[in-house]
Amino acid sequence: MDEPDHITSTRTVYDHSASLFVEAVGTEISDRTETAKDRATLEAFATEVLALGGGTTLDVGCGPGRATAFLAERGLEIRGIDLSPAMVEAARDAQPELRFDIGSLTELGVDSAGRRPPELPHEDSPQGFVTAHRRPG
Repeated sequence: MDEPDHITSTRTVYDHSASLFVEAVGTEISDRTETAKDRATLEAFATEVLALGGGTTLDVGCGPGRATAFLAERGLEIRGIDLSPAMVEAARDAQPELRFDIGSLTELGVDSAGRRPPELPHEDSPQGFVTAHRRPG
């Protein structure tokens, strides 16, 4: 099956720029590249997910795994996914203990709002990074 042109072009751009991106921002969340508000947002997200009982969380568009590693260090069961094989390779090199896969949100059957179709079994369904563990209602 052919993929949409925008997916192919996005993958190509990130593959070509992965090493420059890693060189510029590194493979870890840091004071140099994130604001205090950025870090506080990630901390609050981890706290909320854990308060709601945890579960697998998916960092979609994980790049070199910076946020994935940060959230894993705070106790989340998390894995990363990215369109770019070069970004996934950088993530795997930097965080070999974590799982990173090449793929896209659309391949997972999850829409851009983080909703998953009912046919995906809960225990195998990764949650979207931003919209994970929504409260009912």
